[in-house]
Amino acid sequence: MTEHSTFAAALRAKLESTSGPPVVVLDGPTTDDLDTTAEADLLVLLPTTWTAADLTELSDRAPGPSIALRQDAAVTVLGPVVGPGQPGCLRCAEHARLRMLTLPGDPMLLTFGGQPSPTSLPLLAALITAVARDPNIAPGTVWTLGPAANVVSAHQVAPDPDCPRCHPMLDDTAAGATFTPVPRPVGTSSELRAPNPAVEGDRLNRALITGGFGTVIRLNDIDAAPVPLASAVTVAGGRHEYGYGRGASVAEARRTALFEAVERRAALRPHGRRTVLRASYEDLGPQVAIDPSTLGLSDPRHHGHPAFRLTPYRPDAVTNWVYGWSMTRERAVAVPEHVAYYGLRASRSAPHFVDERSNGCGTGSSLEEAALYGLFEVVERDAFLLAWHARTPLHRVAPPSSDELTWHLVQKTTRAGYDLQFFDATNDLALPVVLSLALRRDGTPAGLHAYFSAGAHPDPRVALRSAAMEAAVGLHAAARMARDLTSRDSARIRRMLTDPTEVRTIDDHVALNALPEARPRYEFLLDGPGPVDWRELWPGQPAPVTDLTEVLTGLIEHLAGRGLETVVVDQTDPWIRARLGLRSAKVIVPGTLPMTFGYVHQRTVGLPRLLHVPFQLGRAPAVLDYADLPLHPHPFP
Repeated sequence: MTEHSTFAAALRAKLESTSGPPVVVLDGPTTDDLDTTAEADLLVLLPTTWTAADLTELSDRAPGPSIALRQDAAVTVLGPVVGPGQPGCLRCAEHARLRMLTLPGDPMLLTFGGQPSPTSLPLLAALITAVARDPNIAPGTVWTLGPAANVVSAHQVAPDPDCPRCHPMLDDTAAGATFTPVPRPVGTSSELRAPNPAVEGDRLNRALITGGFGTVIRLNDIDAAPVPLASAVTVAGGRHEYGYGRGASVAEARRTALFEAVERRAALRPHGRRTVLRASYEDLGPQVAIDPSTLGLSDPRHHGHPAFRLTPYRPDAVTNWVYGWSMTRERAVAVPEHVAYYGLRASRSAPHFVDERSNGCGTGSSLEEAALYGLFEVVERDAFLLAWHARTPLHRVAPPSSDELTWHLVQKTTRAGYDLQFFDATNDLALPVVLSLALRRDGTPAGLHAYFSAGAHPDPRVALRSAAMEAAVGLHAAARMARDLTSRDSARIRRMLTDPTEVRTIDDHVALNALPEARPRYEFLLDGPGPVDWRELWPGQPAPVTDLTEVLTGLIEHLAGRGLETVVVDQTDPWIRARLGLRSAKVIVPGTLPMTFGYVHQRTVGLPRLLHVPFQLGRAPAVLDYADLPLHPHPFP
C-alpha cells in the first residue's frame, strides 16, 4: 500500500468514526470510479497527482455532491462543494488560486501532487463531515491548511468571468442597455456618494479579499507617501490590473483602491454579456451606432510606424460592437467593443481602431453614481489635453487656506524641493477642472523637474484637493522610479526629446516631461500672473446638491448644449452587484479628447473642439490650425 493510499484509508476510518452521513473517498480517482459512488451523500476526490483541468472534469461528472481534497506542495486545499444545486465551481477555485502564482503556460494543465499531513486528519474529517451533513453550509468556499496542519482558512471563491457555468452570458442587446436614471440622494455637495451598507466598515475588504480566491488578490499599503496610499491587485482574462487609493486615512486609501480595482476589472472585458453584434459602421449607420471617427483617431502619419499596433479606421471595416445608452438621445446605440472594454485583444475578426484606456470608467453604488464619476473623468482628461495640445495659458489658483489636507500636501511638496502650483483648466464643459504641477525649484540637472496631474469635481475645493493629492503622491512614486533608472534608460528618455515615437508607455510620458529640457513645452503655463483666490474663478460654487442624479443629468444637458452626446455602457459584474450592490460604467462622449499613452497612438484627429474651443474661451487669438499644433507627448500620469 502506498503512502497516499494509507492516508486515504486513514481518512475513511476517521470519517466512519464520526457517525456522519455516507461519504466515499476515492483515492487517485478516474472517471470509471464515479459509477460506483451513486449512494454517497458526498464524494471526496483525493488525487495522487493532478491537474486542475482533470480534477475539474472529474467533479463535473460526479453523480452527486463532491469535494476535492488535494495537495500542492505544503498547502492542503479542500473544496468547494460541487454538484447539483451547488454554486461552487472547482474550475473557478483553481483558476483563482493559480493566477496568483504567475506560472508559465496554462496553469490549469500543470501537474501537482503530494499527500496531506497525517496530523490534519481530525480537522479534515470534521470539515468533510460537516459538509456531508449540509452541503449548503458554506457555498462556494475553499479551505486551505498550512504546513502546521492546525490552522485553517476559509475563502469565498469569486466566479471567473470566462467560466460558462458560473458566469453565464446573456446576449448583449439594445433592450438590455436601457438606463432610466432615478433620484440618488446624497448628504453633501463634496461627497457625491450615496450610502451603501454593503461596503461600509470592513465589509468591502471581506467580500473582495479572500486569500487570493476573491476579486482582489492582494491589498497593499505603500509606505513613505505624503498621505496614506494603497494598491489593490485584480485579475481578469490573465491580465493583472492595479487599483490605487489615496486618502486622509489608511481606511479611505484602502477603500478607494478596492473601488478602483473593481472598476478596472469590470472595464477590461464584458461580464455577464456576450458580444454578438459584428458589423461595420457603414452597415449600422448613425441611427444605430456611434461613428468611430468622432472618437478621436490616431494621426495617419504614424500608421506605418513599427510601434503602431492598430488597424487604421475605415467605415467599411468590420469589428465587434456592444450596446450603450445614449443619455442625450434616450436610446440604445452601439459602440465598438474595444472602446467599451479596454482589456480586449485585437484580432483579424475584431480589429481595434483606437488605443483605448480606462477613460470614463467609474464605479459606484448605483449606475447613476458610476456614470457620474466616469463623466467627471472624461471632462477632466478633455480639459487637460485641450490645454496641453493647444498650449493655452491658464489662471493660477490659490487653494483655500482652510483646507488643511491640501496645504499639508503643498508643504510636503515644498520640503521635497518643489513648488506645487494649481491652474484653472475648466473649459466649455463647465465642470471645475484643476491642473496641478509640481515644479522643481533648483536648476540641477538630476532628478524630476516636473510632475503633472489633475482633478475634477463640481466643488472646486474637492477638485483642488484631488489635484494636490494626485500630484504629491505621484511625484513621490515617480521620484523613486527615476532613482532606479539605468544609464540606458536615461539615454532612451533623452532621445524622446527629438524622436517622440520613442514614447510608448505611461512612464515614458512622465519621464520625458520631467526632463529640464522639456520645460519650454509647458512654459505657457508659467508666464502668467500669480495665483488668484479660488472663489474669484468659480463664483457661487459649489452649488448646493442633494441628489447626485441631478448633477449627472445637469452635466449631460450642458454637454448636449455644446453638441456633445453622452453614452453610458453598463460594465457591471453581476457577482459584484449581488454581493456589494456596486455598479460599473464606461462613459463615452464622442468629440472630447481621450487620454492615450504612446505617441503614435495619440487620438487628436477628427476632434474639432481641439481647434475651436481655445478661441471660444479667449485662450487663443484665432481658431487653431491642426498643422500648427506641436502635439508633444502629454505629461499626464
